[in-house]
Amino acid sequence: MGGIIILKSFLPQYIVSLSFASTTAGYGNKSEQGLTQIITSHQEVITVVKNNIVSPIIDNQ
Repeated sequence: MGGIIILKSFLPQYIVSLSFASTTAGYGNKSEQGLTQIITSHQEVITVVKNNIVSPIIDNQ
């Protein structure tokens, strides 16, 4: 998955879709956790309006 969609509205909205894999379960700061190495796939959809991120969504959350 990956790509950019431009919505033609009063303020143009750019929707950026991408996927990535991490080598630990989940995502975020895990500096003080014991880790089990596992490859986990993630999907991200970011909406940008006027050069500002207005909706970052990872794994539909």
